[in-house]
Amino acid sequence: MSALHLAVPATGPAYGLPTTSNRWVAGLIAALVASLFLSTALNNVLAALVCGAAGLYWYRYRPFALLKRPVALLCMAFMAWLIVRDLTAGSTLAATMREVADFRPLIFLVFWAPLFAAQGHRRAAALTFFACMTIFCVAALLSLIITHKHIADVGYYRAHDLSGPMMAVAISTSIQLALAGGRLKFWWAGFAALATATLFFATERRTGYVGFGVVMVALVLLNMS
Repeated sequence: MSALHLAVPATGPAYGLPTTSNRWVAGLIAALVASLFLSTALNNVLAALVCGAAGLYWYRYRPFALLKRPVALLCMAFMAWLIVRDLTAGSTLAATMREVADFRPLIFLVFWAPLFAAQGHRRAAALTFFACMTIFCVAALLSLIITHKHIADVGYYRAHDLSGPMMAVAISTSIQLALAGGRLKFWWAGFAALATATLFFATERRTGYVGFGVVMVALVLLNMS
């Protein structure tokens, strides 16, 4: 969700889009984020509802200038290259669409962008994500301490999905916010430590370790003066 900040300006007028939050849209976005931690089926349903809300925003406000922003252009260029590559290689249209579906977050990044012109909508997504991730980290560590088993082994099968790229995003974001200072810097530093401990001791997702390494290198490079 935080990547959507790149697709639409964070402050000021945003291509005629409302910058005041709508409580229904904010609630829908928060529910979508929470569903990532609960159920794939529920997540699919809520994603469809968010697509409906985004469609209404595109129809009502027509912020087509958003499509000219660098992130949107890169996403569309990548998807176009993917389609051309597969079709020219002899893939069927159905197989090509399945390949495109694997990269659907890039489609959502562009299509949902109008919803995130409002700061309240961005805040709803971020707060829900970090609240759910904190609960997950505490539960994962408690599971290891009490049962000596990883949380996925005691029945929470969503753990494998969460402890990959999602946890890497949470850790890197919290570290960056801690480095930025502010009155919550110690909270962000504490969360980064909690999530890092969870990643390496209370989960079994090697892609999460790889993601952690990549974002650490990226953070160092981006923060070099």
